Amino acid sequence: IEAMGWARDNLDGEQFMHALQAAAEHVNPRFGLELLADMSPAERGQFAQWAQRDKENNFLHRLAASDPAAAVEFFVSNAPSESEEVADRDGLPGTGSPAAPGGQTGTAIGIARSAVGHDPQVALELSATLPPGDFRRGFLLGLASELGRDDPALVTPWIAGLEAGDRALVSAAAATSWAEEDPTAAVRWALESDSPDALGGALTGWGGHDPEGAYRWLVGEMADQPDEVAGLVDRTGLFEQWTETDPASAFHAAQGFPEDLAPEKMGQVTRVWASEEPGAVSSMINEQLQPGPVRDAAVVALIEEIKDEDPNGAAAWARSLSDESRMYSVLDSLATQ
Repeated sequence: IEAMGWARDNLDGEQFMHALQAAAEHVNPRFGLELLADMSPAERGQFAQWAQRDKENNFLHRLAASDPAAAVEFFVSNAPSESEEVADRDGLPGTGSPAAPGGQTGTAIGIARSAVGHDPQVALELSATLPPGDFRRGFLLGLASELGRDDPALVTPWIAGLEAGDRALVSAAAATSWAEEDPTAAVRWALESDSPDALGGALTGWGGHDPEGAYRWLVGEMADQPDEVAGLVDRTGLFEQWTETDPASAFHAAQGFPEDLAPEKMGQVTRVWASEEPGAVSSMINEQLQPGPVRDAAVVALIEEIKDEDPNGAAAWARSLSDESRMYSVLDSLATQ
């Protein structure tokens, strides 16, 4: 206590905040709360704002690991709103500036994850007491992602008791985390729950480490719903992830998209692949693609990648476009670059 009194009188604001966090870590988080209790409301608000910026390992997360209710109460009571100007205090960081956008959400996610580690049931009960706003939204996201990863059995009954808007948010977050650990179980759960948000989240989580596997599962599972498959692939970014990891396979898959989406997807994968291996892309276009919108999309994307290094080659590719007006437009562009 004497050391912290000295620190408050002699250190600048940023140093004092670090000292307070270190005291909370090496003594206990409750000690940090006792020190904060002696500060003015404006000082406590500025500390809460500082905690938002220090999203990793701040003392509120450690406090939540032992007393989640105390961590939530302190932050909710003292954190400035995102639009609120923080009262000045000489020496404290961040004075006169609003909290960083999304700061409450990020802090709440960290507190919620620590709270789940303390007691998942207590964390769930605590979430029901929170008022609407960014902090509550972040707390729900943190709970969902942590439970989806560590204890998915708790997720279903919890979701059933939520309102529709919260249910969509929580289902997606929980499914995303679950799919990072057990993708097939997560997507099966999403299908059984008949939740498009959960299915989208599960595919997003799966796609983060195996986009081709997620895509092939989706196509096989929903073979009779090609438009729905295309929509899910679009919303979840599966194809973009696959394009980055295995462009050759993604190039082949792009040809199977519905007619209205195939040119766009072909253009995406060709741009990525041609930036690394334009020769391989050229061969694939010649071998696999018939004249038409899909081939034209691939050719235009290839031209964009090679026109500076090989203008003559780019012009030759432009003359192979099936859309005559597009061909003349691209040739004009190449002539004037």
